[in-house]
Amino acid sequence: GKELKTLSGHSSSVNSVSFSPDGKTIASGSFDNNIKLWDAATGKELKTLSGHSDAVWSVSFSPDGKTIASGSSDKNIKLWDAGIKALLPLACEDLKFQMEHWDILQERSPFPVAEIQDIQKKCERIIANKPKFEPLGKEYELLTEARKNWQDGNNNESKESEKIKKSKKKKALSLYRKALRLKPDFNLAKEDLYRIYLEQENYEEALKYEDKKEYVYFHRARKNRESEKEKAIADYQEVLKLNPKLNSAKSELAALYLETGKEAEAFQLEPKKEYLYLQLAAKALSEIDSEKDSKEIQSAKKEKAISFYQEALKINSKLQPARVGLADIYTSQGKEFLEKKEYASAVPLFTKAIELTPERAIFYDYRGDALYENNEVDKSLPDYEKYLELEESDHIHMFKESEKFIDPKDNRISEKKEFEMALKYAKKANDLSPNNPEYLNTLAKIYLLLDDKSNAKKFNTQALELAKKKNDGELINSIEERAKKIERGL
Repeated sequence: GKELKTLSGHSSSVNSVSFSPDGKTIASGSFDNNIKLWDAATGKELKTLSGHSDAVWSVSFSPDGKTIASGSSDKNIKLWDAGIKALLPLACEDLKFQMEHWDILQERSPFPVAEIQDIQKKCERIIANKPKFEPLGKEYELLTEARKNWQDGNNNESKESEKIKKSKKKKALSLYRKALRLKPDFNLAKEDLYRIYLEQENYEEALKYEDKKEYVYFHRARKNRESEKEKAIADYQEVLKLNPKLNSAKSELAALYLETGKEAEAFQLEPKKEYLYLQLAAKALSEIDSEKDSKEIQSAKKEKAISFYQEALKINSKLQPARVGLADIYTSQGKEFLEKKEYASAVPLFTKAIELTPERAIFYDYRGDALYENNEVDKSLPDYEKYLELEESDHIHMFKESEKFIDPKDNRISEKKEFEMALKYAKKANDLSPNNPEYLNTLAKIYLLLDDKSNAKKFNTQALELAKKKNDGELINSIEERAKKIERGL
């Protein structure tokens, strides 16, 4: 889909967003411990709600839109007065300003002039009846001017020179500092400066404007974790000195310890050991070099990964990433036996994969193939049935399988039930991708093998019509030959 807007304002990862019931306001919760309210139409930040002492993981509006509930790692749920009505006049004033420049905007607007004029009248009524507030201090004027200069200095669509843009950004920083001299605890200015310096990766300056210093170190640790791992480790350690309960930092540091071979430190730090085993398994698999490693070395690395996945499942038997990872290894091992035509050895590996992830259709097809090629046709058919029940997209594979049943390399097929299985595969392929002349041709072929001449003729006629549209000469000849057989009663 098309991106509509980007809303920027949080100083760390955003964990949760929620629309108000009327769709006009968005609430967002972040690792920076704050909740922010946004105008959904313009993307403008309306308000910051501060009160949590740790990351905010969840935000939600009440059904009437008057209250916001938030959940945080600080183990608290807080209720907030959304207070949107008081902000409505401010939004209307902004909208009225935009509409006063209608001669510029109307060429780009998809809305009728009459509709805009009606909105303008409503805005004027709201502004006229707005509640009286205490006049704001000089610091707010400075803040507004600072924000405008910073925004203009970062406007990529502006035709101003880079020198002028740079000057505006410099002026913005000066205005922010002037506002803070007037009111040292002016949080709006401090938040803006904190965000600006984080974006510039000027962490020394960012530390001056953030009371919770751990989030500055956290940001720098994340930036350095790929390129300068030891520096990142030092920053993560600093984060946890300042806030030992910041679990996201614990998990990320533990993962970094694993990457740098410090497994003991990782297991000491991370309470959920199963996730460390997951990472160790992934690391073992990532170290496999299919071009340089011998088959024995590759196999040993896979066995190492298997042992890590098994350890994870001992701790948490329902851990889906471990079940999927282990099933994938068993499947790859089973496919290797299929390639070597050691079908009996492949069956138990596919069985293990199915036990771990019974919802994955292709594993039944693989086991069916192993049983089928091992001359255990009766045992293979239920697996093929299960595959058809679960699979909802891979019509190409289904078509190939149907061809296998009716045209085996060793002429093993002779029983009616195997032709019927071929029919099921071909029908499902045709259902998923209708009007394919090759699929219709195969259906006609199978019905003829089953001595159902009526359906054979029906699908043969459909296949011929579509093959002629595609001008597929070879397919047309094959279908016409079958048509003659059907007419002769063969």
